Amino acid sequence: MVHQLSLIAIAACLLATVTHALHEGGSAGAWRDGALAGMTLAISLIPKEIPVVLTIFLAMGAWRLANHRVLTRHLASLQTLGATLVLCVNKSGTLKSNRTTLVHPACSDAIPATGKAPRAPLALHALELGLLACPAMVDDPMDRALHDACTALGQGVWHAPEGWQAGPILKPESGWMGFGQSWLDASGHMVCQAIKGAPEQILALCNLSEAECDALLGGVEVLAGRGMRVLDVAWAGPSETAAEPRQSTFCWGGTLAFADPLRPGVREAVARCREAGLDASWPSIEGPELDALEPEDWPRAVADTSVFARVRPEHQLRLVTALKARGERVTMTGDGVNDASALLAADVGVGMGRRGADVARETADLVLLDDDFPALVEAIAEGREVRDKLSCAEVFIVSAQIPIAGLALPPAVAPSLPLILLPVHLVLLELVIDPSCTLVIETDRPSTEVMRCPPIPRTAPCRRQVTCISRWPEG
Repeated sequence: MVHQLSLIAIAACLLATVTHALHEGGSAGAWRDGALAGMTLAISLIPKEIPVVLTIFLAMGAWRLANHRVLTRHLASLQTLGATLVLCVNKSGTLKSNRTTLVHPACSDAIPATGKAPRAPLALHALELGLLACPAMVDDPMDRALHDACTALGQGVWHAPEGWQAGPILKPESGWMGFGQSWLDASGHMVCQAIKGAPEQILALCNLSEAECDALLGGVEVLAGRGMRVLDVAWAGPSETAAEPRQSTFCWGGTLAFADPLRPGVREAVARCREAGLDASWPSIEGPELDALEPEDWPRAVADTSVFARVRPEHQLRLVTALKARGERVTMTGDGVNDASALLAADVGVGMGRRGADVARETADLVLLDDDFPALVEAIAEGREVRDKLSCAEVFIVSAQIPIAGLALPPAVAPSLPLILLPVHLVLLELVIDPSCTLVIETDRPSTEVMRCPPIPRTAPCRRQVTCISRWPEG
């Protein structure tokens, strides 16, 4: 709007200057008066205070978000956040507290048939196999939960069986989600292989019948239905020397279920999202199903799905791209190096301040300093509030421009009339008085309805003005 009005103002300035000067005879004084009349008209037509007001409103919104522990790295992203149509949020560490604990070891009584079998009693065989399948450098929350469970059960700090040493890592092939570790004796001979991962993938490697697999997967469904994260563990004895899991025949070792409680306030935050039209009640789809989709099928998939499970970083980028191709405004959260491309592709990228990688934080437009999902919902509410206030401010500014332009127009079209306003008067009005009056809108109290309306369509420049005007107190 400012750009278009500027072009109109420049044309009007030149026309008024030439008209006024020629009407007065073309003298030096006539050209001077014509230039003043033209500049006055041009200044009255250009809403110069809009960039000032925009910067102030966004800066105040960013300051309020800082009180909610949300860092705004790019001011313009706050306005875009208020127009979010799709919110892409990862579960671990954002919705969940990232404090994983082992709550259900359901074990078989089969253990590696070696001279140095796991030392735990029968009830802990699955836990022991899970520990054997952990990498040497424990970083994953579920790996830490296994070690914590061993300590809590009175086993102390876990160590491998006496005489065992870690051998080559079992590299997962495509489709197998998990981790495997081989173990060697003192002479370097393989004595055991232990793996853990997604139950359906682990069971596919085991020597079980279809009926046994169905029964075990039924138990997994029960645990998953309680909101638990589920892993299966399996082992192969010393006769197996293959370096790849799919080249070995494994024995099922048990099921491990982990609890990761929701962060405080997440339930209420999700309820606010649903009130605001950001719902997650559609079906789910998993990464392998996404791999099977043709490129032209992605827009349909993202239109009919709201939960994407077991996705890889490239899936995240394609999801964001497909959503934007549908005309959605996308806000994406991420914390790892692999999330950077999706954060950059999204309209608003949101990084994690505590556990996020440096590259994710540098790429993001907003940073959640406490990795807190309710703070993100508060940021969306603030973004909507800023957009509403800016809409009201624009209406006020344009309304104020009309009488000012009306006073500047007569001398430009009727050279015989004296100049009512000079450029210095307009600078005082439009760069001092108007922005000062507009700040009253910025200090207006937040609307209680701002998160009870559907998101703004991408093609809409702003929200309905009534949502802002109705907030003024009666009288």
